Order: sequence, then C-alpha cells, then structure tokens
Amino acid sequence: MVILVKEVKQIVHILSWLFDMKTYKRETAIAVLFYIFYLGLYGRIEVLEVLAWPFMLFIGAAFGMDWAVKQTDLTTKRETKNDQK
Repeated sequence: MVILVKEVKQIVHILSWLFDMKTYKRETAIAVLFYIFYLGLYGRIEVLEVLAWPFMLFIGAAFGMDWAVKQTDLTTKRETKNDQK
C-alpha cells in the first residue's frame, strides 16, 4: 500500500508539472513585434503590408488573453477586486 501511495504522488507531481507549463504567448508576441520593427526598419514594406494585420491581431490576442486571465476568476463565483466597486 505504501508503494502505491508513493507512485500516485509521483504521478500527481508529474501531471502538475505538465499542466503548469508556461505557454510563452506574450514572449512570442514581443518577438513578432520586433520582427515587424525589423521589416519596417530595413525597408521590406511589401512583406510588412501582408503580415501587419495577422501579426498585430496575434499580438493583441496574446496580451488581451493575458489581461483577461489576470483580471477574472472563472473558477469561483466570487467577485474580483474590480467588480466590488
């Protein structure tokens, strides 16, 4: 029985590590933003015209999702600090 409990604890530890991994949305969005700056700086305007909208939508979505996750608590029905006004 003791061996089974240790194995279960190890499995729970591994699963918690897997699900707590970072997604790197904001870091990727910043890298994409620097790529847009690079294209504009070195005169690749034709490429920039094609990629500007999709890249900026991705950047906005990445930072918007981050903001929304930090401002809301969907796991409970409690009010957040901003809702108590």
